[in-house]
Amino acid sequence: MTYTQRLMRGGSFMTRFAHATRFQTTLDLISGKQYDFVLDYGCADGWFLKLAYQQGLATAGVGVDIVESDLERCRREFEGVSGFAFMHPHAVPDTLRGKCDLAVCTETLEHVAHIDQTLEDIRSLCRHDAVILLSVPIEVGWSLLLKQIGRGLAHAKNPQYEYERYTFRELMQAALFWNVSSFDSSHRRPNVDYRGHKGFDFRTLERRIRQVFSIERTTFSPFPLSRHWLNSTVYWICRVQP
Repeated sequence: MTYTQRLMRGGSFMTRFAHATRFQTTLDLISGKQYDFVLDYGCADGWFLKLAYQQGLATAGVGVDIVESDLERCRREFEGVSGFAFMHPHAVPDTLRGKCDLAVCTETLEHVAHIDQTLEDIRSLCRHDAVILLSVPIEVGWSLLLKQIGRGLAHAKNPQYEYERYTFRELMQAALFWNVSSFDSSHRRPNVDYRGHKGFDFRTLERRIRQVFSIERTTFSPFPLSRHWLNSTVYWICRVQP
């Protein structure tokens, strides 16, 4: 099962709705222009580049991921389509530096162990006038309560559906007080290769992003007007700092 199939067929109706609106919002935020060379950092099964190409938003691009099976699947999907390549982060050639006029990184930065280096890697691939679209899940506040309910329903439906559990105290700290520093999680451990959703606070990441990019707009899905209160995802539309 591919990344997209797992999100859209598995889980509960709540998780499927959140992911479906996330996919559409990502495309809506970059619509209205055709981009010459698009970076998808954390491309998974290539869903974004595939749809962007089919909708005439991307003429060429590169997908970057650490999962070889996903990269192979992307290469098969784009077989016969010129201008697209898929590779590991360490394999990105210097010839791509400063080439991208659109960089997209969705639902990836929350898992990255070395966030500053990753943001710098993305920046180095961008043109001076590039648009950068970043998105991560909201794992604090009331959104977290709704997500844990949805994840619990998904697990009840399919015991193979895995998610990170909270104790009652941990959940109250993160949901009511936005306090993720009071309990153990992968985001509080210095020497890890992969970080999970539990303990992630998008506000901490936003401060790191502002050190590298200029944030022009912040929005949310699936209900943008409710800001961070009832949404699953936050998006930042950025530019390279002058």
